[in-house]
Amino acid sequence: MKPQITYLLSTIFLWPLWEAIGGVVGYALVSIFSLGFVSGQRAQDNKMKFPWHGFSRASDGRMIVQSEVATIFGSIFLLLAVVTGIAWKVGVFDA
Repeated sequence: MKPQITYLLSTIFLWPLWEAIGGVVGYALVSIFSLGFVSGQRAQDNKMKFPWHGFSRASDGRMIVQSEVATIFGSIFLLLAVVTGIAWKVGVFDA
């Protein structure tokens, strides 16, 4: 198979899967690291305005992270986990 076709197919099929998994992991990471004080953006929070950093406070006082920002956090975490796993398998961490 030609490299261009492989790249195109991987972009079409794997990128949405990576985004979905990154979003789920991002929401979990934000909740865990903030000890539950920050929650993810819900459907009713769609009309809210978010500043450049992606965090905002709702009218009821709770902190909300924008869905795109949570996805970026999750994707970066997953990428670091994959790179660490590959480095571990190759033997980079061996003494």
